Amino acid sequence: MARYKVQITARSCCGRHRWPLVDIVEALANSGFQQIALEEIAFAGVPVQLALPLEAGISGDRAHALVDIILDRLSQTLGSNAFCFTGNLTVTALVEAEEAQAPVSLAFIKGKALSVNLEPLYLHVS
Repeated sequence: MARYKVQITARSCCGRHRWPLVDIVEALANSGFQQIALEEIAFAGVPVQLALPLEAGISGDRAHALVDIILDRLSQTLGSNAFCFTGNLTVTALVEAEEAQAPVSLAFIKGKALSVNLEPLYLHVS
């Protein structure tokens, strides 16, 4: 089992930030990755720290409930006026996967028309 950092980016338009986030959360949750932890979200280049576990396979109401938490954290940091702007939403997550599964998961997310970057995390032993 290997650990990876995944960054998923979607364009978000004024007043319509919920749907790109739902797409990102559902794609990540259903990608085949394991031990998913949402670490950070950035909107228009401003990062907001998260520490939210993401249950594999969630969708629908449960995905919307998680997105409500994310939107609340964004509004606390950026202010409610920030949602009047258009920009990129980037979600950073730490995940685990078998090495053979990682490319399959990456292809699944790309198939959802999302921009994704996968970076292996290496453990440094001193």
